[in-house]
Amino acid sequence: MKLKLLSTILLLSSGVASTSSFMIKRHPNFSGQAPSGYAGSTPGQYCTSCHGGAALNTAGGSVSTSGLPTAGYLPGAQYNFTLTTTHALANRLRWGFAVTAKNSLGDDVGSFSTTNPNASVSDGELSHSNPPIQPTGSSSFTQTNLVWTAPATPGPNDQVVTFYYTGNAANGNGASSGDFIYAGTATSSLVLPVTLSAFNVSESGKSVAVKWRTENETNTDYFAIERSGDGQRFVEIGRMLAAGNSSSPRDYNFTDNAPGFGTATLFYRITTVDLDEKKSISAIKKIGLSGNTSFVSTILPNPVRPGEEIKFTIQSEKRQQVSLSFISADKKLLKTSRIQVVEGANIYSVLIPADWSDAVIYLSVVMGGKRQQIPLLLVK
Repeated sequence: MKLKLLSTILLLSSGVASTSSFMIKRHPNFSGQAPSGYAGSTPGQYCTSCHGGAALNTAGGSVSTSGLPTAGYLPGAQYNFTLTTTHALANRLRWGFAVTAKNSLGDDVGSFSTTNPNASVSDGELSHSNPPIQPTGSSSFTQTNLVWTAPATPGPNDQVVTFYYTGNAANGNGASSGDFIYAGTATSSLVLPVTLSAFNVSESGKSVAVKWRTENETNTDYFAIERSGDGQRFVEIGRMLAAGNSSSPRDYNFTDNAPGFGTATLFYRITTVDLDEKKSISAIKKIGLSGNTSFVSTILPNPVRPGEEIKFTIQSEKRQQVSLSFISADKKLLKTSRIQVVEGANIYSVLIPADWSDAVIYLSVVMGGKRQQIPLLLVK
C-alpha cells in the first residue's frame, strides 16, 4: 500500500514538472528565442503577457521599421529592413524584438530570413535570439540585416500584407520584470503586375500631367490617381474609368491642376481597382517641381484632424493683404478670408472645421498676384 502511494506521488510530481517545463519553453527569458505569436497579429497578444514593467506603448518609447515595402511590394522581391526600439531613459541593457507578416486572412505571407547573429526565424516569425548584453545602458537599439521576401506568386488574399512588430526594452535583470514593450504595424499592397507598359509624370505649366498605358485589361473597373508629398502617405486625387476588358493597348491621361506648388518633390502612383474590388498598385513616380511660388512654410500638423488648428508662416516682402481659401478636391470653395501681413515672417493659424470630411483639401494663398496651393490631408 505504501509502495502504491509513493508511485502515485511520483507520477503526479512528474506531471507537474512536465507542465512547468512546457511553460518555460513557451515563455522563455530574453536569453533565448522569443516565443511566436506575440508580435500583435492576434489581438491582445503582445510580449507584455510575459514581460512586466508598464502597459504597452507607454513610458516614452517606441518601435519603428525602415526598409519594409510600405509603398507596395513586388512578387518574389527581397526587402532588407531594420527595426529600431527606443526608450525614454538610457538604462536598457538588452533589446528584444519580433516581427511577423500576415495576409487578409491572418495567415503568414512571404518569408523572413536574417544574417543577424542575434536573430532567427521561428514558426514563420523573425525575432531575437540570445541578444547581447550592452556594456552600458542605452536608450535605443537597431536590429539590422533583417529580410522579408515577398511571395513569388501572391494569392488572392495576399493583396495587402500587414507587418506586426514589437520591441522589448529590457533591463537585463535575468527575469521578465521591469521591461517595456512597444508595438507597431505597417501595411503593404501588391504592386500592379506588368499590365501598365508605361507610366510617366511631367510638369506642364502649373499642372502635372499623369500618363499611363495598359497593354491589356481584364475585369478592370477604374484607375485611382494618387499623390504624396513624402512617398509614403498617398491620397486619391482623381479617378478614371477603365476599359473593363481589352486586349489592345490603351492610353490614359490625367491632369493634376492642384499639385501643391511650394512642394519641391511630389510622388504619384496608380491604383487599379477591379470589378470585384481587388486592388493593385503601380510603381511610384517622382517629380521635382520647378518655378514654384513658395511664400508659405510647411503647414503643421499635416495630416490634420478636423476640429484641430493648423499653423503656418507667410513670408512677405512688405505690408500687404493676403487671401486665404480652402478648396475641396472637387474644386468647391469651403472657406475664405483675408488677412493683413507685414514685412518678414507672419505666423498665422486657422481652425479646421470639425464637420469637414474630405480626405484631402487645399489651402490656396494669394499674395501680390501670386498663388500658392498646398494640399492638406484630413484624418479621422
